[in-house]
Amino acid sequence: MADIFISYDRADRPTAIHLADALEANGWSVWLDRRKLRGGQDYEVVIEEEISIAELVIVIWSRNSVKSAWVRAEAAQALLDKKLVPLRIDTASLPLRFNNIFTIDFSSWIGKAEGDIFAELYETITHYLGNSFILRAEDSQPVQLDLDAIKAAYTRGAYKTILRLARPAAENGDHRAQFIVGELFHKGQGIPSNPTEALIWYHKAAIQGNENAQHNLGMLYYQGKGVQVNYSAAASWYKKAAEKNLAGAQYNLGLLYHSGQGLEQDHVKAAEWFHKAAKQGHAGSQYNLGVLYHKGQGVQQNDTLAAERFRKAADQGTAGIQYSFGYLHYKLKD
Repeated sequence: MADIFISYDRADRPTAIHLADALEANGWSVWLDRRKLRGGQDYEVVIEEEISIAELVIVIWSRNSVKSAWVRAEAAQALLDKKLVPLRIDTASLPLRFNNIFTIDFSSWIGKAEGDIFAELYETITHYLGNSFILRAEDSQPVQLDLDAIKAAYTRGAYKTILRLARPAAENGDHRAQFIVGELFHKGQGIPSNPTEALIWYHKAAIQGNENAQHNLGMLYYQGKGVQVNYSAAASWYKKAAEKNLAGAQYNLGLLYHSGQGLEQDHVKAAEWFHKAAKQGHAGSQYNLGVLYHKGQGVQQNDTLAAERFRKAADQGTAGIQYSFGYLHYKLKD
């Protein structure tokens, strides 16, 4: 998977090669068809796949490429995916739909990773992908986590960019970055899913008090992903996050108290934690409180309060919860 896909016409191949070399020299991976295609591969299928997974698509506009159906199609897809960075290497008139898109003038570029022209492209790519370099040993400044760039990358679904931005800070001990890296491994976003690696990063962040990491670490222990199932460990990590008012952790801790997994069964404490999460609008906790009130577990039996909790949960659109509310409403009418 490459960071950048370069779209060009065959006649402009020397420029494309120089550009790929310059970008790779600055730390980004580049997909250039003549370098990457292998014999027997379906050209159209491969191109579509590479454009879809690239973080950015650089289109080299020229008098040759504006006439190319392939380049036009690749540029159109990149524009649709909101990852188009166009360059112009001569005085060609751009296709109509691209006239209003800022295009970097590369007509006087000398083919090296230096100078004002390349600096403009570098700044544009960095804006979208973040700095391509990992902190070197001789650098004295600590790695800073660029949360704004990460948020922007999340909006675009640019998970490889997020990993590139977060990992140096994670390795430098930033618990927020460690959680982000753990989540990418957990969900398989931008990289293959790896629960064991996720567990490692979550643990690094969790011991620093990151409640989201504590909660997710508890889930891995509960589900037995990346580690053997351990309900006691799950309960311990859920509790740490729950005490920091994380609704999801309060809900999961309530479930464990209700079932008696990893700790002594206690419906009263289950109800207490469901109440805390419900106050934050957690639908599952609203529903479970309804069940407890209906059955009189941990709270005094009260179908009116049960119906109220089911109603609040149903308002959030969960079909099963709506059914439960409807059933109890019918029961109360009898």
